[in-house]
Amino acid sequence: MKKWGKMFAVFACLVLALAMAGCGGKSEKFTANSWVFVEKTDTGDNDYMSVITFEKNNKNYICTEKTTHIKIRNHGGTSLGIGAKEHYDYKVDVRESDPYVQKGLVYDEKNDTLTMDGDPFYTYMSKDNTIISHHSPTLGKLTYKKATKEEVEKIKKELIDFEQKKAAKATAEGNKQ
Repeated sequence: MKKWGKMFAVFACLVLALAMAGCGGKSEKFTANSWVFVEKTDTGDNDYMSVITFEKNNKNYICTEKTTHIKIRNHGGTSLGIGAKEHYDYKVDVRESDPYVQKGLVYDEKNDTLTMDGDPFYTYMSKDNTIISHHSPTLGKLTYKKATKEEVEKIKKELIDFEQKKAAKATAEGNKQ
């Protein structure tokens, strides 16, 4: 009978541990992942990738945003002399920003939003598992998609490859003239 009692106690502890593991707050959907926004243009003048992560700090949240800027620039020049012709050599420049840290975000359970001073900054959209950023006055609302660290690196590589193809095409077209 002691054997059954021990087995029951172990089973009860296991059930309790599993129940507690599933009791995370609704706001954990923000902290469980990285979130990515990608901007691609036809010209390559202002393409970038923004990655945000959230961390719980007592009752508040901290958002860290890191942006990778990718621009196509002509590294060629003009040869000197009579009938000088410009040489085109477009290359992709990649620049990583310093992390921008935003503290003091508060979770609003009713609206599934992280707010600051009552204003919504980030809203979780359960219908498509995205986060909408409300705080950019110049860019408007941005939609961030959930991504693991591996997916973030893959997206970054794909964006750089995309830009390198545009740079090669611009170099070839410029040098034909």
